[in-house]
Amino acid sequence: MKLRLGDDPPIIAKKKRKKIIKFHDFAEIYFKEKETEVKDIEKIKKSYINHIKPYLGNKCVEEISSDDIKEIQKIKNKILAERTVNALIQIIGAI
Repeated sequence: MKLRLGDDPPIIAKKKRKKIIKFHDFAEIYFKEKETEVKDIEKIKKSYINHIKPYLGNKCVEEISSDDIKEIQKIKNKILAERTVNALIQIIGAI
């Protein structure tokens, strides 16, 4: 009936109202809040920009799964030391 009268069905209406919040938006907020609290915030920002942002930066926060993080871990383990990869995962968790 709603389709016939020109109203949107509930599923489509929900998708229209939903605002997409990207991971990078959360990262920006996190870095602004932690500027004064954390000593090495610039180092953390650089790590985020170089290693995390290319994979998760433009992804919707609600769509990020543990599989995405495991994939980043797998890719970065080939290039970086295990300690560095763990630090990247901690940054993702903090954001």
